[in-house]
Amino acid sequence: MGEIMTTIKHVAEYTGLSIGTISNFVNGKPTRKNNAEKIRAAIEKLDYIPNLAGKYLRKGKTKTIGILANKLESHFISRSCVVIEKMLSEHGYNVIFCTSNDDLELEKEKLTYLASSNVDAIILLPVSYIETDISSVSHIPTLLISTALENKMCNAVVFDDFESSYNATKYLYNCGHERIAILHGKKGNTPTTRIDGYKKALVECNLAFNEEYVSYGDFEDYKAEQETKRLFSIENPPTAVLVVSNEMLIGFLLGLKAKKKQVPEDVSYITFDYDNYYDLLSYSPTYVKQSKYNFGVTVYEILVDMMNNPDCNKEPQIRYVNTSLMIGETVKDLNSKEIKNVTISKF
Repeated sequence: MGEIMTTIKHVAEYTGLSIGTISNFVNGKPTRKNNAEKIRAAIEKLDYIPNLAGKYLRKGKTKTIGILANKLESHFISRSCVVIEKMLSEHGYNVIFCTSNDDLELEKEKLTYLASSNVDAIILLPVSYIETDISSVSHIPTLLISTALENKMCNAVVFDDFESSYNATKYLYNCGHERIAILHGKKGNTPTTRIDGYKKALVECNLAFNEEYVSYGDFEDYKAEQETKRLFSIENPPTAVLVVSNEMLIGFLLGLKAKKKQVPEDVSYITFDYDNYYDLLSYSPTYVKQSKYNFGVTVYEILVDMMNNPDCNKEPQIRYVNTSLMIGETVKDLNSKEIKNVTISKF
């Protein structure tokens, strides 16, 4: 025979207090000091665990948030989720964490699972900004992070990728670079926001857009290495490259090594976000800083607003989190005279 679970009735009998008094204490309601001391001692002695699930369900809330990520290998995703989970925990929320492994069908299954788990809200890092389907959880506040859906079906919190790429490209131009390439993620499956910012900067700097300078590294080291080798095999290779993710930076550097290119003597680059392995490099990279803390705070604030104010779900909005450009040693100034007169927007 298994152990008998301690109930609130057992605590009442042990203390000689009413079930109502015990319930008030467990639910955080005012309780006389001597009664509270008796209840605490009884809970510890009897190893009583309050039925919080029943409490939350009676209120229509479970204080549980579902997080569904498209993959865990990404440093940005894993670190962002850690910050967000910590912030939710500090405010009394439990978290159910799932991953879809970049699989649309699995993503649907996991969304259904979270809905059946009675979560109060869902934080989603989608597999595709075009094909991801959230119709099965339309009755649950769902917040996208990292990217927004093309049809803008729900609220989203993202870094201002357009402005980041735009400013980084202009910085390269101000340092005398006119052959500027971009190493992007997956073609057709991720937003082109960073490419759009790159293109706008080229237009404002009177530089022609060259399709040969656009590469897709699929957020993978091997593909990034191959694309880098291709970039530096064309007739007029770039003098600078905007690497839109530090997940591809190692592949990019391996590609440069294979082509016998030195940084920044032969090639300049700007990447996105900081990683610990930067300390192993012989120089400090110039990179776009994305604050995980600011991102986590924004996600929490928007999520709470969505849960408390259903009206904010009717007209989805995209909240942009600002970034900043951290100047390192990977951009060579090619100007032999005063920097060209081009205004760079401030982050």
